[in-house]
Amino acid sequence: MSNKKLTIKELAILRKKAVYAVIKEGLTRTAASKLFGFSLTSMTKYIREYELYGEASFEYSKRGVGRLTGQYLSESQTEASR
Repeated sequence: MSNKKLTIKELAILRKKAVYAVIKEGLTRTAASKLFGFSLTSMTKYIREYELYGEASFEYSKRGVGRLTGQYLSESQTEASR
């Protein structure tokens, strides 16, 4: 199962269900990662963020390059690569 084509809202809901499955239902991180389509590394990160930030950890920002920026690197990154 690939989560790459999910919307931000759908991904947040799926992430919340996965974290709750581990925290509240006692599912192992490995089983939850396979069930919900996340890597084990991501599941560990999501659980750690939930323990630190609570419900705020489920808020996503848009992924990828910003719209209408026309570039992938910031100006400082471009200068550093020269």
